[in-house]
Amino acid sequence: MKLLRRVSLAIALLFITLLVVSAIVVNKPELVKPIINDLVSSNLDRPFEIKGDIELSVYPKLIIDLENIHLANPEWSNRPDMLVVEKIHLDIDLKRIFSNNADIPQFQAQGIRVFLEKNTEDKANWQFTSETTKDKESSSVSLFESQVTLQDVTFQYTDVNKPIINGYISDFNASLTRQAGLMAILNGTIQDRALKLSIVSGKEVAADQAFPLTGTFDLGGEARGNLDGDLGWPLRTAATALRFGIEGNNLQKLGQLLNIPEFSDPDPYYLKAEINASEQGIALKDIDSVVGQISLAGDLALTMGKQAKLTSNLKLSINEQYKDLHIKLDIDTDEQALQTDKPIPLDGKVSLNDIAEFDVDGIFAWPLRSEATKLDIVLKGNDLSKMGQFLAIEQLSYPESYYLKAAINASEQGITLNNIDSVVGEMSLTGDLALIIAEQTKLTSDIKLSINEQYKDLRIKLDINADTKALQTDKPIPLDGKVSLNDIAELDVDGTFAWPLSGEATKLDLILKGNDLSKVGQFLEIEQLSEPEPYYLKAAINANDHGIALSQIDASIGRHQLAGTLGIVIAEKAKLNSDLKLTIDDQYKDLKIKLSVTTIPNILEAETAVPVEGQISLSDIAQLDFNGDLGWPLSSEYKTKLKVALKGKSLKSLGDRFVVPQLAKAVPYYLNGFIEADNKFISLKKISSEIGELKWTGSLSWQQQAAPQKLTGDINVTYLDDEILTYFQPTTQSESKGEIQKPDFDTDIKLTVDEFRIQQVHLRNITNQTKI
Repeated sequence: MKLLRRVSLAIALLFITLLVVSAIVVNKPELVKPIINDLVSSNLDRPFEIKGDIELSVYPKLIIDLENIHLANPEWSNRPDMLVVEKIHLDIDLKRIFSNNADIPQFQAQGIRVFLEKNTEDKANWQFTSETTKDKESSSVSLFESQVTLQDVTFQYTDVNKPIINGYISDFNASLTRQAGLMAILNGTIQDRALKLSIVSGKEVAADQAFPLTGTFDLGGEARGNLDGDLGWPLRTAATALRFGIEGNNLQKLGQLLNIPEFSDPDPYYLKAEINASEQGIALKDIDSVVGQISLAGDLALTMGKQAKLTSNLKLSINEQYKDLHIKLDIDTDEQALQTDKPIPLDGKVSLNDIAEFDVDGIFAWPLRSEATKLDIVLKGNDLSKMGQFLAIEQLSYPESYYLKAAINASEQGITLNNIDSVVGEMSLTGDLALIIAEQTKLTSDIKLSINEQYKDLRIKLDINADTKALQTDKPIPLDGKVSLNDIAELDVDGTFAWPLSGEATKLDLILKGNDLSKVGQFLEIEQLSEPEPYYLKAAINANDHGIALSQIDASIGRHQLAGTLGIVIAEKAKLNSDLKLTIDDQYKDLKIKLSVTTIPNILEAETAVPVEGQISLSDIAQLDFNGDLGWPLSSEYKTKLKVALKGKSLKSLGDRFVVPQLAKAVPYYLNGFIEADNKFISLKKISSEIGELKWTGSLSWQQQAAPQKLTGDINVTYLDDEILTYFQPTTQSESKGEIQKPDFDTDIKLTVDEFRIQQVHLRNITNQTKI
């Protein structure tokens, strides 16, 4: 509206100036151009120039014809002009020129070129900086008894953060009279899609009164709309009661046309509502909206007075997951602030069923970095899992009560959350978080995290630098910084980061280190990380839409070392491969671990057993080939069925590697079979195996949920010596005393020997005895 007031004032001043000087220079109108150019330029604080001819006719009407008009862009723009018009034609009623309402019976323009743009600092070229008209009321240029014609209009909207929008209006004709009302017809295109608009008011129209309207529009078949009712303009000067509707078959296509990335779902949609406006405020009533399986219905009102109030009573339904969510708003603000570009005082509450309640108090500016925002917020609820379901965030899965209190401060320098006080169940978080934005963006924090009684006052420190311009685009972001978590872990990162990792190219060098791996294991609840050893990991991460690779790996845990590469290729099938070297103490040096595994791309998200095929080799010690369906973990409800083949040159090498002293013979071996597993059993079936000259077949099964757990088997052996019990006797050996002890599980293994002294052996370890 400020722009309209400025332009209206400029037009009014232009008319008066032309009238005064026209009597003198009617035969030499070119002498008027410098006066007009200076007057409009000073008013808009932007270079304005009529480069073509001026033609004036004073009696009986003031008729003005202008050619080749230019309005310049601000200095930061790469384009010279914001607006170019080839021809303008005006005629004005001289009898009303000095009244408050100067009718313009005819306004015609053709060959219009409009270039609208925003820069990286969110400044727009249609925002004028002149202070000369800030507090002035514009002369009211009335369009009653008027006809407006626009032809050949090209416009373009450019925002550095969004795709370009191109549009064209071949013709626009509008007329407004007190007797016939309003008629407007527009034909054009947006992003090469046909645009048609028709608005008609066939009844008598009086100034400052609402008048009836009916209208339709069509945007290339992607969106269709209609309106019907009474329009008062401005909205709050006369009662408006206007029903409108919009519908289409694909919201995503509409978003692409109008440059609205939030419209990203290819769902059918419609919106119906009634706008009611008067001096008391503006309300949307009887809202009925559907996008795909999401629906919204209810009322939304902005009441004006000494204090403005925003209220709502809306019902939101999302799929079958949530129905009839009540969204209630009760927010007080300042009416005068709403009519300016200044920050708006807010004090109120937003509630969403029993999911969440949000209290806010302070000053709010939008966008956040335009003016100083200072808000105290409180967010609370009784069940975090409901919030997680509502926001589709799986990590928020705990049915715990939660609470977040913080002070938000935002300005051109950045955004900070101060005095954070947050509780989720028995977990608490306090401290400060800051995002400082300049030529280089810096994210810093000093936060204390407590998790149950296990960890208290964990200090999370962030100090990360990023490229500000990259943050404002969808491109990968240069990062350089450090994250530390008490004495548990420290992470240094440097490179280019894109999210998700499978999108644009990510190239990061990282170093992860700490003094005690067991602390990491306790923090992440990973029992396998139980050694109190110092640890170090250095690697280069490369990721794009083809996969993720860790190269130049250099890792150590105590005296264990790992080096090499690890890659995941993602296509129609996912492939995991590696070429690693592992050193374990002084026992094994430079063990080569090679992986080649093929499976489905979303294996981590699968809620069923997934097909796998691959090979794992460990130097010349062992090689495992497998093929089938894998459920993870093996003891899960997802049934595993894998065909496996294990082979190697020396059984002793395998025993030494996995510290199994019973595997003590330096003989070649192989084992073929089928692994079947679920949450009750893990079985090795259809065994076919050779260990040196020993051959055996049969099956073994481990019952996990028995009390005690139980190992059973039916083994057929050919060619065996007296050391048979060495392989199969289920005993454990004490590390301290070297004594044979009773295991904590039962065994029931049947051995049948075909070619030696023993025909059948039945081992049972129900007591502390072994019966043969």
